[in-house]
Amino acid sequence: MAFSKEDVSYGEALICPICLGLFVDPVLVHCDRNFCRSCIVAYRKFQGGLACCPRCCEEAPELTLQPNRVLRNVVDKIRRLTSPQNGAQAERSRCEEHDEKLTLVCETDGKLICPVCRDSKHHKQHTFRERIEFITTCKNKGFAFLTSLNLKMVSLKDALQKQELEIAQTKEMGCNLICHISQQFADLHKFLNEREQLLMEKLEDQVENNLTAMERNLTKMREALSSTELDIADIKAKLDRSDLTSLKDVSCWRDRFSEETPTVTSGSVCLGTFKGPLQYKVWREMKQIIHPVPLALSLDPQTVNPWLILSEDLTSVRVTDTKQPLPDSSARFDVCVSVLAIEGFTEGTHYWEVEVSDKTKWDVGVARESINRKGDIALKPENGYLALSLSNGNRYCALTSPTVTTLPLRVKPSRIGVYLDYEGGQVSFYTAGDMSHLYTFTETFAERMFPYFCPCLNDTGDNGAPLAVCLFS
Repeated sequence: MAFSKEDVSYGEALICPICLGLFVDPVLVHCDRNFCRSCIVAYRKFQGGLACCPRCCEEAPELTLQPNRVLRNVVDKIRRLTSPQNGAQAERSRCEEHDEKLTLVCETDGKLICPVCRDSKHHKQHTFRERIEFITTCKNKGFAFLTSLNLKMVSLKDALQKQELEIAQTKEMGCNLICHISQQFADLHKFLNEREQLLMEKLEDQVENNLTAMERNLTKMREALSSTELDIADIKAKLDRSDLTSLKDVSCWRDRFSEETPTVTSGSVCLGTFKGPLQYKVWREMKQIIHPVPLALSLDPQTVNPWLILSEDLTSVRVTDTKQPLPDSSARFDVCVSVLAIEGFTEGTHYWEVEVSDKTKWDVGVARESINRKGDIALKPENGYLALSLSNGNRYCALTSPTVTTLPLRVKPSRIGVYLDYEGGQVSFYTAGDMSHLYTFTETFAERMFPYFCPCLNDTGDNGAPLAVCLFS
């Protein structure tokens, strides 16, 4: 239905949001919005019977249409008042030229015409449609477009909320990480400052003590020098007189010269203490404040697969060609050549490193205590495994789900570092040589978590080297 520009002055309160014309038999829906009865019924039918508002998409158990008589009376009054004044512009129902009903639409010209106009030369070879059919088709297309826009609006609102949440979470995470980094370095600064101050005070004390001893010795040397000078002058005088008494005195002074002469006192500072490998020494001392301290793990013989052999100190594992006669138990891996560490964690932060330099295949990570250890096992988060893997000698992957995440490493790492933050729900992997980050899993932990190791089979003949837990002194 077409409306002139003057219709806009009635305001949105008098316009149906669907057909964009003055309300016809207006009804109120569940969200307190008004629509033409025919428009909202047709919209609901187009949506397959769903009871939701075309404007706000608010759903309701069923579509309740409450007649809005006040609005209808206002719209009817406006129509009566404006119809005589805008008759020339109002939509006509009969052809001015042939006085026939305007039952057709010329799609070529976009005009309402009567059957006589259709057969005239002005509309020769034009395309036509029934007016009712054309209006219905246009409304259906409008409903379809409106539905599409409403769905898009809902999707955009949802995306907007998610993006706002992501922004808020990122800001919060950034602030938390800034505080974490600041605290970590503040602890290091405090330790280094304390060690520096302690060493400086020790040096100052040693220098001051040495200087005090040397100054005291210097005073003695000056006194001895002055006394010696007086003795020399006195002896010369007596020798010049050459009388018996003077010469006798001189001979008696020999005993005075036998007194010990003060020697030079050394003031050197111990270079080994103050000019040795200071940074290395402090670095060794720094281990007492480092957290987490790299762990020296032990592998659990109760979980090891029978095709694996543990070292005597339980720090390394390798695959063997001979199955070991081990008793089966619920804790033991029976098919997958895997083993867990004895140590499991239910709190705190922990870090360990695994030697992988001579291997072409391996899996390393953490596993929940409740993991399935029997049969073929898919190492993925939903099964309780958070792990990295190497295959084919050069393909590094994070074993994510539903697909694995390939890690483009330029340099083959000789050690893999594993960091577990239980409360923070974080498992991160690093190239231990330079501590470059490889991948991080995030998950909420609710049970004991164990370090996990899989040296993989040696079916290619080049994977016989062990996986070894690195020890730190």
